[in-house]
Amino acid sequence: YGLLEKAFEETNPDLTVISGDLLFSFDSLKMLTEFADFMQQHNRFWALSFGNHDGQYAHDKPSLANLLDTYPTAIFSQGESWVAGNSNYPIVLTKDGHPVQAIMLLDSHDSRIYEGGVIAPDYIYPSQIAWYRWVEDGLGQVPLYTFLHIPFPEFQLLWDSGNAIGVKLDKTVNTPLENTGLFAAMQEKQNTVAVFSGHDHLND
Repeated sequence: YGLLEKAFEETNPDLTVISGDLLFSFDSLKMLTEFADFMQQHNRFWALSFGNHDGQYAHDKPSLANLLDTYPTAIFSQGESWVAGNSNYPIVLTKDGHPVQAIMLLDSHDSRIYEGGVIAPDYIYPSQIAWYRWVEDGLGQVPLYTFLHIPFPEFQLLWDSGNAIGVKLDKTVNTPLENTGLFAAMQEKQNTVAVFSGHDHLND
C-alpha cells in the first residue's frame, strides 16, 4: 500500500476510482476487507466497478458488494435490479442542488463463449446501455466520465486509426468479440467526454 499512500500525499484526491480487477485471490472477501479497511483508516473516498477477476473463485460479486455497503468511505452501489451486473451506478456531482457532472461506472462481467467456441471478454449488455441512456436523460446536459474494466471494441479501432495517444505493449486490445453499441449510445447526446478502462496490463 506504499504506492497508494505516496499518491495520497502528493495528490490528495477527493475520490479514487478503481476500474475493476482490484481482486484476484482465492479469498477475495478477505482481500477486499483488507483494502476497504486501508481506505477507511486513511479516510479516503473510493469507488469500484467490477472487472472480470473480482468475482472469481470463492466469493461472487454480490457477496463482495454486500461487504462494500458496510464501509462509509466506499461509494458503491449494486445498481438497479433490472440491469445486468453488480456495479452499474452513477456518482453525481452537484452545485446548489443541481447536477454539474457525473462519474458513470459499469460492470464488465467476466468472459463468455462466442460462436465457434471462442472464449473472450464478455460484452456490455443491452440493459446496461438502456440504463446509461436512462441516467443520461435524467441528468440532462452534464459531462459524463465513464469507468469500466474491459475496453469496448472502439478502443482497438482508435489504435488502428493511428490517432491514438499512448502505448500498446500488449499484442492486442483485448475487447469483446461482439459490439453491442455502448460507444454509439455515448455519442447520441455527446455528454460522455472521457472513458477509462483497465484490463490490458501493458496498454495505456
